[in-house]
Amino acid sequence: MSRTSDGELERLFSASVDGLLSEPEESALSERLRNDAAARRLYLRFMQLHAELHWDHGVSAALLVESSFEAGATPADGPSRDDVRRANRATWYVLALMSTAAGVLLAITISLLRDRATPAVVPSTIATVESVQGAVIFRSAHEEQLLVDRESQALSAGTLLLEGEDSAVQCRLLDGTLIMLTGDAEAHIADDGRKRIRLSRGLLTAEVQPQSAAAPMLVETPTARVEVLGTVVTLSAEPDRTSVRVDSGRVRMARLVDGREVEVARDHACVASLDAREELRPHRTSAAASHWRQTFVEPPPSRWKGQWQAPVGDEPGRMRAVPCVVGRKDEAMPVVHFGVSVRRVEGVDLGQLPADGTLWIKYRLERPSPLRIMLGVNRGDGRFGGNFEVKLGSKTTVVAEDRWQWLEIPLSRLKPLVSRFPEMAEGDRPYLILFTTFEDDGGLEIAELGITETGITELGITEPEDNRR
Repeated sequence: MSRTSDGELERLFSASVDGLLSEPEESALSERLRNDAAARRLYLRFMQLHAELHWDHGVSAALLVESSFEAGATPADGPSRDDVRRANRATWYVLALMSTAAGVLLAITISLLRDRATPAVVPSTIATVESVQGAVIFRSAHEEQLLVDRESQALSAGTLLLEGEDSAVQCRLLDGTLIMLTGDAEAHIADDGRKRIRLSRGLLTAEVQPQSAAAPMLVETPTARVEVLGTVVTLSAEPDRTSVRVDSGRVRMARLVDGREVEVARDHACVASLDAREELRPHRTSAAASHWRQTFVEPPPSRWKGQWQAPVGDEPGRMRAVPCVVGRKDEAMPVVHFGVSVRRVEGVDLGQLPADGTLWIKYRLERPSPLRIMLGVNRGDGRFGGNFEVKLGSKTTVVAEDRWQWLEIPLSRLKPLVSRFPEMAEGDRPYLILFTTFEDDGGLEIAELGITETGITELGITEPEDNRR
């Protein structure tokens, strides 16, 4: 230790005993004593010297008092009461000073021993991330991180937060169970000998390996509790309702508002809401049609994204693009596009993909803008099948005042977004179709869309050739 650092330490020691240390100086001194054995030795020597000086003063005062009385002095001639008080104060000051020094060093020693004895807590891995798309944040008791699409990211118990219509994350639990979250979603995963998922909102698809009958996998939502022994199941959670669709196996579903339970078998679905008056009864899911068409004459389901415009006169009902998050540059900066989305929800199916299908829309733009189209699919048995997209430049789309345009896109033009799922297949079932202008707000409106085998000609629609792109 240098003479300069010795001098600075002695200044801090002196200020400490005089009660003149600022908070930053006190923190710096504590840290120095904790990490520097030489500084602790110097501190002890300083306190001993300081105490000896005060002890000498206290002893001198006490001897003066004692010698005065031994000499037979009268109280009037002997030491005053102030002399006695000063002697007592000096003695107690020395004792307190040494006690403080000992306490400081003891606390530092205990802290050092505890740090050496306590191993770093390493959270247990319960899952591995297999793919990530869009804005996905993982939050646990130990960390918060923005997940990126790379191989084998280990997860402990914690919460997955997805932001944006096209966000998705697939995780594999230790027993091989696959869980897939898509869209705006939040789910807490844990495993204490029993797998537990708390799905606060969003869409969850799970391919669950056989579980112990004594400890089935448990999924909880704001309105339901679902026990899963081994199945392919899709759950959609909203604040006031939960829908369950079973593609294989079976699950037990309990409605939280009244505790009623039902068993949901393969190819069945059920909805549990906050209204105990509603019937809690599974129903068979209908076979998906090989073509699908959607208009906007009526208000759309609440989970569809866009501003609905009712039909007026010659103007059809339509959806106008609204701001939506499609990713994050970092944990603080969202990437915002303007889009319209439709989702498979309870009571609204988006059909299944034909062998050589075409996605088409009736749309219009107020300003030239590139257009992005994303399609998310499940396999025919309910498992996740991938997300796919195509981007069209602003020269491809058409801006024509008050004129609706038809756009046909062969499904083969859509490219995979998740490397593990490189291709769509005949019979895949769309769960999400998203249209966005991805540079600015182009004033996108959509009046009609669909997926058919031969495009709009299959529907008997004929448009001038220059209206098709």
